[in-house]
Amino acid sequence: MKEDDSLNITLLLIGFFINLVNVFLSHLLKPVLSAFNKNKEKFNDLREEIAELKFNLSKISVVDEFAKFARLQRSLNTLQTKLNDGVKAEESSSVKIQMIISYSARVVMSLLICLLLWSYRSTPIITLPLQWLQPFSFILSWPSSSPGAVSFLMWFITSRVTCEAFAGYLK
Repeated sequence: MKEDDSLNITLLLIGFFINLVNVFLSHLLKPVLSAFNKNKEKFNDLREEIAELKFNLSKISVVDEFAKFARLQRSLNTLQTKLNDGVKAEESSSVKIQMIISYSARVVMSLLICLLLWSYRSTPIITLPLQWLQPFSFILSWPSSSPGAVSFLMWFITSRVTCEAFAGYLK
């Protein structure tokens, strides 16, 4: 096998797998992003305290022990406000981190795709007999000038469309 053939096979596989990863990137990032939602145990002690206060409130008669009931009710309201504020702050920071990771991955993938397309845009991936590709030979070899060749750019576009169709089929 010649050195050019292995490069072409490598480019063929790289182009396909880059498209596959790019199309399924949101699915691949789900396990990473779900790791940021595991902070729910952080507020368990506060939730337990709220449940205990609610239980104590249910045992107290409002008419007979109003002062005690009002004091417990105020502490319950304070704890619930503290819990809601903490949960909102956690969700906000979690969403920010998820957005940063998601967009960073998209930017890295886009830069990688641009670099690959710029570097190998006219490199023929595979050269087939000219009769096999007629009447699309010119389109498939563009921007390469090799007759009967499939350029990296056209291979990349074709594999992208194929991966998107496959992803649409899976949904």
